[in-house]
Amino acid sequence: MARNLIGIGRQQGQMGDGYLLLRNALELFLILRPHDYEARILQARLFVILDINLDDVHASLGQMSSLDLDPGQAAVHAYLKEVVEDKLQNSTATQKTTEKIKPKLRSANPEVEYAVGMIMKHVRFFYTCVIYGWDRQCTASPEWIVQMGVHNLPNQDRQPFYNVLVEDGSNRYAAQGRLVVSYTGLSGSYRWEYTTYRTRTDSPSITCWWRTALIDMLLKKVWRWPVNRR
Repeated sequence: MARNLIGIGRQQGQMGDGYLLLRNALELFLILRPHDYEARILQARLFVILDINLDDVHASLGQMSSLDLDPGQAAVHAYLKEVVEDKLQNSTATQKTTEKIKPKLRSANPEVEYAVGMIMKHVRFFYTCVIYGWDRQCTASPEWIVQMGVHNLPNQDRQPFYNVLVEDGSNRYAAQGRLVVSYTGLSGSYRWEYTTYRTRTDSPSITCWWRTALIDMLLKKVWRWPVNRR
């Protein structure tokens, strides 16, 4: 059953429906068979794609170094380990940066319709997400713009784009024209992840006390969610 769930999750991920099912299926499978090499490698690849749990991935790859791998497996293992180490190194360098971030104000950018902390739904891929940043216009690379078909959108790259945290744990960059306000909210298991993310982030636009209080009010009054504090 767990293998069937993994297969379905891989198909959904390829179709752009997110990786939440695949992630959960892999975690279930590894509880049942913690030493399965293929499942551990697939989970490592998934976490690298989503850019999450990199410390755990690095530790898992280190444990697998002692296994008797064939040349193909060894090549995949070495590549993943190199990618994860590069990501961890870049993350550490970013955290050490002392440059003060100047917060952006929506009042100075009236074309930006949505605010940090709002719960949104993507109109094409139907994932639910939380906004944690925005740009007046798309700042992604030209290659990314072409790959994602941004020029097919009504306002192309000349519209606000939002950094969003998705229910499957991934971070995405979404056009304003593709997002609508979600009135169903996040799934129960994800609310605590969002609350933890919100309270730990270094972004001044999220950590300021009045925005935290406003988000809590929305969670309680509008969506009727319990707000956990630790």
